[in-house]
Amino acid sequence: MSEPLLCETEKAEISQTGLSQANFFSRLTFSWINPLLSLGYTKPLSLQDIPPMPPEDKANMCYQQFASTWDSLLSGNTSNSSKNLVIWTMSRAFLKENIFIAICALGRTICAAVSPLIVYAFVNHANRSEDNLYEGVSILGCLVLVKIVESVSERQWYFDSRRSGTRMRSALMVAVYEKLLKLSSMARRRHSTGEIVNYIAADANRMENSCGGSIQDGALYCKFS
Repeated sequence: MSEPLLCETEKAEISQTGLSQANFFSRLTFSWINPLLSLGYTKPLSLQDIPPMPPEDKANMCYQQFASTWDSLLSGNTSNSSKNLVIWTMSRAFLKENIFIAICALGRTICAAVSPLIVYAFVNHANRSEDNLYEGVSILGCLVLVKIVESVSERQWYFDSRRSGTRMRSALMVAVYEKLLKLSSMARRRHSTGEIVNYIAADANRMENSCGGSIQDGALYCKFS
């Protein structure tokens, strides 16, 4: 009963193929997962074949980040300490990740808005009677570059939004569980087991979905405005 459900098998040869040891180009193109896909093509994957989770994605690390931000907000005596403290704590604890996600969403939205203009310019160039090879190649190169940036930013947006949402959910689930261990007998009477399970399951999942949903709503607003 004292042993964990999943054994810690962080071997050096396995961790080097995971996300924690990936360089910038590998993270940008998601090539860090290619060794795992190649191994899964040759044989059924087992638990020992799966790369270990990066330290920053583990529930304990996410909870420590959440708890330190929570304590700093409580000790600050700001106006946010008594209202929507969980939302403010999540916003500050995972600020860097959300800023990067917002930048990716903004880049994808800008590229999606610029692409039709470049296509229109290319069509006008093709319908001209005089030939200008340099202008045509420049327009085509800009179109290819914009589509590459759009594709990369969109993939990073989707991946990092789900990753950040999972971190927020893990931190919130551990925080609720830690609070449950400290509840008194009187508090346990006010909160039933079903309510506590609902806090961990449903409300934590809503916090995870809100990470990508709010940024997606902002991107749609920027696109149609």
